[in-house]
Amino acid sequence: MKRRNIKCSRYRHRAARFGALLLLALGSFASAQDVVSLCAEVRLEIRQELTTERQAFDARMRIGNGLPALALENIDIDLIFTDDLGNAVSVTSDPNNTNAVFFVRVDTMENIADVSGSGRVDAATEAEIHWLIIPTPGAAGASPLGRRYEVGATVNYTLGGEPDRVEVVPDSIVVRPTPLLVLDYFIPERVYADDAFTPEVEPPIPFSLGVRVNNIGFGTAHALEIDSAQPVIVENELGLLVNFVITGSEIHGIGAPNRLRIDFGDIPGNTARAARWILQTDLSGEFTEFSAEYSHADELGGKVTSLLDDIRTHFLIRDVLVDLPGRDGVRDFLARDGAQVAVYESQGIDTPVTVHSNAVTLALVSQSGTRKTWTLDVPATAGPLYVEKPFENTDSLQIVSVTRSDGKRLAAANAWFSKARESGADPWDHLFQLFDVHGGGIYTLVVDDQAVGNRAPVLLPIGDRVTRIGDSLAFTVQASDPDGTIPSLGVSTLPSGASVAKSTNGLVAVGQFDWTPAAGQYGIYPLIFSAGDGELTAQERIRIFVGNIGEPADTNGIPRSLSGRSVLIEEVAAETGDATARIVWPTLPGIAYDIYYTDDPLNGAETWTLLVSNQVASGASEFFDDDTLGVDGMRRFYQVVLSGETPMLRGIWGVLRQDLHPGGLFFLAPPFRGTADLSAGFGERLSRELSGDDAGPGDHVGADVWVPDATGAWRILYLDAAGAWREVDGTLSDFVLQTGQGVILQPNQAGGARLTFTGEVGNDASQALTIVPGWNLITLSEGRAIPLAAAFASPVIGLPMGGTSVTNADRVVIWDQAAGVEHDLIYAQGLGPAFNGKWVDPVTMTVPPAVLQPGRAFYYYRRPSAGILVVTF
Repeated sequence: MKRRNIKCSRYRHRAARFGALLLLALGSFASAQDVVSLCAEVRLEIRQELTTERQAFDARMRIGNGLPALALENIDIDLIFTDDLGNAVSVTSDPNNTNAVFFVRVDTMENIADVSGSGRVDAATEAEIHWLIIPTPGAAGASPLGRRYEVGATVNYTLGGEPDRVEVVPDSIVVRPTPLLVLDYFIPERVYADDAFTPEVEPPIPFSLGVRVNNIGFGTAHALEIDSAQPVIVENELGLLVNFVITGSEIHGIGAPNRLRIDFGDIPGNTARAARWILQTDLSGEFTEFSAEYSHADELGGKVTSLLDDIRTHFLIRDVLVDLPGRDGVRDFLARDGAQVAVYESQGIDTPVTVHSNAVTLALVSQSGTRKTWTLDVPATAGPLYVEKPFENTDSLQIVSVTRSDGKRLAAANAWFSKARESGADPWDHLFQLFDVHGGGIYTLVVDDQAVGNRAPVLLPIGDRVTRIGDSLAFTVQASDPDGTIPSLGVSTLPSGASVAKSTNGLVAVGQFDWTPAAGQYGIYPLIFSAGDGELTAQERIRIFVGNIGEPADTNGIPRSLSGRSVLIEEVAAETGDATARIVWPTLPGIAYDIYYTDDPLNGAETWTLLVSNQVASGASEFFDDDTLGVDGMRRFYQVVLSGETPMLRGIWGVLRQDLHPGGLFFLAPPFRGTADLSAGFGERLSRELSGDDAGPGDHVGADVWVPDATGAWRILYLDAAGAWREVDGTLSDFVLQTGQGVILQPNQAGGARLTFTGEVGNDASQALTIVPGWNLITLSEGRAIPLAAAFASPVIGLPMGGTSVTNADRVVIWDQAAGVEHDLIYAQGLGPAFNGKWVDPVTMTVPPAVLQPGRAFYYYRRPSAGILVVTF
């Protein structure tokens, strides 16, 4: 047996993931029935995932059995860790053992099935074991240089029935300081929207769900992100028509509309960053409970390696500003925790707040017209202070200024009006509230009436709706006017079969929408509802998503094929010799659209160019001709969105052109979604630009196509002189290429050709492809280029079979028409950390940046012993 040192190397990227669940109980969300007030409790949850990079090590051991006839048996390997002073340190594979210094688990094993006493390495065989080693947060100590450890091992085994033991020479690793995170969440106690106890429809007032990430550790938290799901109501006993939605976000004071994911970047040790998600709801109410729980993936160490020290929740009084010298100017969180009030600064400083509400005097000192001046006498206070005092009706008042007796003018965030009530239809109690730091003395408050004039009607939020073909969809639209008139309701052109019955309920205008989508009405229907008073108008644009019966849905209930889209595109049409592309999309009259295009690869960082804005549809189908494409434009992607929105990465259509060399073989696949029928669709596109003859296949005059059948045998088709694809016997072909599969095309020898395809871009993980043992001619790229490493990174069933050569590993062959084989790669295991888990060229021993191009097919050889492999694309 060869004795080998254990080798440890630092992983370049290892993500630590924490799943957080925010649970909120909402009381006093009310429903008015006659004169009886019913207060219901609604439970809401918001799921979030935090990710950050961290240090980890890959420990590798090779055991070579050079004996021709005897196996090594009963193999038992113990890893031994010592610190820089030679003291033994504890390790664990139990994710709940928080007393250990390292979490260790076996990551992969090759040619050995166990390392804890029953392992076996056959004669003339080499085994390889990899351990994943993750330090605990305290392993590096306090030094910024980290701490050195030695990692060795003892190997016990039997050979021919005789026990033996090997001491593996230790190798050193340096553990860098890690971050240690504390998450504080903040939600307001009261949220404001429509008041169920008034006839008017009050508009929703946005509120924030705040989070502060405080890194109390010595190391930097790298590439930290929190990805939030939309709020989900998990309990609603009385069935209240209430909804919550995240409409945007901000990171450290900078807004990011319509983003659920917040990218904090790097957070150095002993610093903090703050962010907020902006929410709104349909009904006024208050949060009565707020809790959070989190978990860390057990396979990455669970509690023992978790970088999340604590997660806390607080009821937010106000986003305020601690405007002391040296602060960052980002709003901070003034919060109430039971009877205590504290300010949690965006920079990570927590300070108790002195509450002076019962020790201050508020007095009216003068009035000039609608403007009033008040004084507030507050005791001098070292540190932050907070005051709330009853005030007159503030519904029509605005704060002009608040000035301290030393001349300091308070920031607008630090003085505000609010209102609250005990329950139900009780009258509102109005409050003036103030926050300051190192203040006190006399504060002068100046207030004035807001300019009233004619005010626009208020439309109760409607929100997007989801239904299926054959299912009835009904909802109510309500609007009122704050000036006491009954507004008129309007709606853009309705889908065929839909109706809105209008009525009034006191001063409230009511519309009852009703529609049962029929066969053929699958799609997205944007509608604009409006409420007007003859001068001013309020409106809301919604989408109705109509899916097919039985179609799977995303977490918001939207059919998977429609999720993430703004509108649908029916077609993009372009020809090889034309300089124009026509974009066609279904619509309803009166809806405005914007059209964008990009010539960049679709990698999430592409640059979108606005082609046309605010194009108002006049019929059931709209089109626009892009005459900037050009004859030699080889790739262009289009997206149509509702006017004012930004492009997304769903519902994209494109034009893709490919040049063919004369003769040679071209591995080809439909570059976009659509029919792969050789007698139409895909085949018709090929026949437009290729020439054929009636002599049959193999004469190198007309174009031929080789397609694999179900048994793996080749089926040859040829293009006849009339442009139809025929079988070897001359009959018209009815071959339909299966999704995710390709063909081999041999163009005619006479000259080159250019193929132009148009269609919808896929690659959204909604389609599955089964790769069977043996040779598969496949494609996973629809519209956008995909790195080979990413294409097989997360299979649904199985894993690529790893090995050390073409004889024992899965294999990918990528073909170039001009040069022949471009890449012939194996999926490596047993070749060392630099190669394992990667697609490697076994001849040059390199990891080339292989990319699967749209429209190009490639070979995947699946080892017969590996079983099937199922991937999504």
